[in-house]
Amino acid sequence: MRFRTLSFFCGVAATAVTTSIAWGQQPVAPAAPETTVSPTPQPSPTPQSATDIVLDAKNDSVGIAQQTARAKGLQTRILWMDAGANVGNLNSEAKVTDIIQKVKSSGINTIVLDVKPIVGETIYPSKFAPRLTKWTNGEVDPSFDVLRSVLDAAHAAGLTVYANMSTFGEGHKYVKRGLAYTHPDWQTIMYETDRSVSYEGASAPITYMNQLPKDDKGLGALTGQGLIGQNRPGYTIAILNFDARVTAVYDGASLADAHVTLPPRGSALAGSGVMGDWLKAHAIPGEIMTYRSVAKYVPIVSVPDQKITMFCNPINPEVRQHNLDIVREVATNYDVDGMIFDDRLRYAAINADFSPLSRTTFEQHVGHALTWPDDVYRESEYPGQAPIYGPYYQDWLTWRASNIQSWVAEASNVVHSVRPKAQMAVYVGSWYGDYEKVGMNWAGQDFQAGYPWLTPEYQKTGIASLLDWITTGCYYTKATVAEAVAAGTGPGATVEGAGLLSNRVVNDAAWTYAGIYALSYENDPAQFERAIKAAAGSTQGVMIFDMSQIIQYNWWDTIADAFGHTSAVAPHSVDGLLAQVRAQHAADKAAGKPQPEIPAYQGIEDTGF
Repeated sequence: MRFRTLSFFCGVAATAVTTSIAWGQQPVAPAAPETTVSPTPQPSPTPQSATDIVLDAKNDSVGIAQQTARAKGLQTRILWMDAGANVGNLNSEAKVTDIIQKVKSSGINTIVLDVKPIVGETIYPSKFAPRLTKWTNGEVDPSFDVLRSVLDAAHAAGLTVYANMSTFGEGHKYVKRGLAYTHPDWQTIMYETDRSVSYEGASAPITYMNQLPKDDKGLGALTGQGLIGQNRPGYTIAILNFDARVTAVYDGASLADAHVTLPPRGSALAGSGVMGDWLKAHAIPGEIMTYRSVAKYVPIVSVPDQKITMFCNPINPEVRQHNLDIVREVATNYDVDGMIFDDRLRYAAINADFSPLSRTTFEQHVGHALTWPDDVYRESEYPGQAPIYGPYYQDWLTWRASNIQSWVAEASNVVHSVRPKAQMAVYVGSWYGDYEKVGMNWAGQDFQAGYPWLTPEYQKTGIASLLDWITTGCYYTKATVAEAVAAGTGPGATVEGAGLLSNRVVNDAAWTYAGIYALSYENDPAQFERAIKAAAGSTQGVMIFDMSQIIQYNWWDTIADAFGHTSAVAPHSVDGLLAQVRAQHAADKAAGKPQPEIPAYQGIEDTGF
């Protein structure tokens, strides 16, 4: 794998922003960071290949895990096989044998096989879940055990196989299948709001947030400038400032010509038909309108803007046990090299779970009754403005993360009671700075940074030390930080930038592998190759999602080219090596050695979900 390295820190417009925190220093809300201007990265020497890349050598060499893997020439190369997308690709022994041969020849050394996708059905015969036998791209005979076939072929080829589970996702909204449908009491309960606006006693519902209303039964509240930057024929648009004072009312057909700008923290109300007439009558420039929001608690199936996964409540005892049963079943009946849990190992969003069970359990946790949901947080009446955080918001964040941590610990005990040498892993989004919203802390427990929610108690909920490796979704089209700087865009939204942050967050508690999404590079195999190199250069390996695209684009040779047509040993395959890394990390900490700097590469929320 060929890449150039160049030492530089860089941010937007080649500005370096780093945070240095010593061992033992308590995290505080970030102050204005020290900012210095670094030299703009110079092009690497004349490349021998169009897919050569320039890497940030200083940040790409941080951490004992990274240095150890590099010094020993170790590199993990994972190919992910999604269950639904590959039904037609893995439905016979002949196909499995052919694919494993291609996987091996491409230089891949590790397979993640999705055995329980978000629909909650399994690719093997299970006592606890329905069988996945059909998806959009094909069918598989129920008598054919896909997991057994892949394991046999992969192990014969010298490849390791990890079985993946969608843990707290138990249904697919598009096909309306899954145990969350047959067990509606499993569904997570979302805190939503009924919104309205009024003037002198006349009220209208706000039924759409940041969308133009699709009917005349309610208004749409728009908080983004892009939504009012073009003509909107058939709509009436009222502009309100931060305290709901009407500044202007427009005919949507001439919106662009008016060059409308939203006031700071302000919003627009849009209505058509009857609702458009209501705005014309009641949104009077200079007058103050009244916003109102009322909390409501609804199952996730009733929340239209939630994504396809039917999330369940992570503290529901039946949900937890169901997933532990499947973990035990797989570990007992199949010689998997380990278990991995994908990005459904979390809460659905910041507004989950607000069920009676969660309220009662959280109140028991804090020791007294709460004003619900205000003591946690409540949505502002004003569209687009920040929630109003209650006195127990931080406790809520920590409690949710501890619920995920405790399940991972239980799953680890189950796996190791059956298969002592099997490993544990997770796939997560790489944007750690916003991950508290989904209630899952994948960091090393001694990772410190300026995030205000990363308190000493929250640090204790980190799960990295329970794992052997972590792969993060660094699903960006730009491969390197240097590429982003050249384009004038943020370095965090790159494969390399996301990988750098991931490696720092895990902080030597586990091996870290940057994941890339093949679909992001459709029709651009050269950029796909660069992304592989950036992932492997910024962490201890790479995870490629998904095999279905590799087959569709016939990119087996492209993968081999990225790896220089070489083979490699995965660091997680070397017995005792992670223990050595952790021991050296602990020794450095005890000696007072400062933590490496933390590049301010934030990334984009929800990337990889």
